Amino acid sequence: MLRRTPTRIWVALWIAAAVAACTPGAEPAADAGAAPDGAIATGDETYMVPVAGDDACPMYRAWSATKMVAQVIYYRRGDGEFTMSREEACGP
Repeated sequence: MLRRTPTRIWVALWIAAAVAACTPGAEPAADAGAAPDGAIATGDETYMVPVAGDDACPMYRAWSATKMVAQVIYYRRGDGEFTMSREEACGP
């Protein structure tokens, strides 16, 4: 037969979870705002960072220490601009 868990234990677990969710995380490292190696500046505190791909069509991701960026793969067109279309940047 299963024993019922006392209500006090559930309340204590709920309080512990609530406190843990509100506890601030660790402070960022001193160089957290430094752009990664190979980053290409694209705007105010935003960069494109190479992540993979071959020499013919390298892939990039957006990065910023202070701003929200889309988490998608970008490709660089011949004119230097970035696009999400591989075909537009590198051809078929």
